[in-house]
Amino acid sequence: MYRVVLRIESVPPDVGSEAAADITDGFKQRPWHQKAICSYVDGGLTLTSENDFDENGLATLDEFSDEYCANIVQYENSGGLSVVSVESF
Repeated sequence: MYRVVLRIESVPPDVGSEAAADITDGFKQRPWHQKAICSYVDGGLTLTSENDFDENGLATLDEFSDEYCANIVQYENSGGLSVVSVESF
């Protein structure tokens, strides 16, 4: 299994908390991800998810980007989307 941690910087403060909740709900519709939770901290969104296939985090990154764009109208104002870490356990 892999624990993937991703981050999007510079999320508008007026939408950050709601976006985190919406993204967490969106990942509930993706049963291949377990324990997925998104939080808004320090002006950015952090997603943590576990799965058995994403050894470099890029597949999860793609899905995180999709959820973000679907839930945030002002997504063009955001900073980089990055893989913070991938841990095998």
